[in-house]
Amino acid sequence: PPHERLTENELHVPTSDCHQPPGNEIEWLWAKGGNMLKALPIICFAFLCHPNMFPIYQQLDGATHQRMAVVSRCSILLSTLVYLVVGIFGYLTFLRRAQTEADLLNLYDVGTGSWFSMTLLGSRVGYGLAIILSYPIMLYELRHIVGLLVFGERSASTTTTEYPPKSSRLGLAQMLALNIVIIAPCTVVALFVENVGIVFGFIGSTVSPAIIFIFPSCFYLRLQALLPPERSRGEMRPLAWLLLATGCMLIPACLANWALSNFFA
Repeated sequence: PPHERLTENELHVPTSDCHQPPGNEIEWLWAKGGNMLKALPIICFAFLCHPNMFPIYQQLDGATHQRMAVVSRCSILLSTLVYLVVGIFGYLTFLRRAQTEADLLNLYDVGTGSWFSMTLLGSRVGYGLAIILSYPIMLYELRHIVGLLVFGERSASTTTTEYPPKSSRLGLAQMLALNIVIIAPCTVVALFVENVGIVFGFIGSTVSPAIIFIFPSCFYLRLQALLPPERSRGEMRPLAWLLLATGCMLIPACLANWALSNFFA
């Protein structure tokens, strides 16, 4: 069986890092003991790319709303395809055991020295590098927004080279202070939280529903209210209200499930 071949563990014998045996039944529609509220935050976090929209839009040659829409659709489609392939084949490999491990890469054996084990080891290293290299992209936009709120529009949106020498030193000090304030708590969390699923679950239970469902709906409804009657058609208002209600229900439900699953189980 794939589980025994890839991990050198017997099919029906759970290992020390496994709460359940792998099993031998495929459950396509609804897994026994499955938890949708535990999976939804991870899915929401996986598609949380909104903060990068404006920096990417500014870098496009001849940027238009139509071209940006094409970039967004292609990115979401590619991400969905990759997630489906990894999720489906990861589940088919380990079946029920895949429900007990947040990181699928931890289920594969990398100590046998075979080409497959070395490939999995390379995948783990690549996954770490992907997170390391994508972090500055998220940090750039976060630092920009926090700078706007704390120091004002001029110091956050203008490059330091446009300042006189004194202002350049001030801009560098502000940027350094923002980096320390943002990176320090992230480093502390990374050092003390061993399971990355806990962090993904918390972010997916709080920030992700707000950015995906609540904020866009509120922005749309507010802008529609500000438009004159002749320009405000409002065909999407029912959908906006539906998304807003969905986000407001997801946050407390997913957050409570996250807390119960990780701290009171």
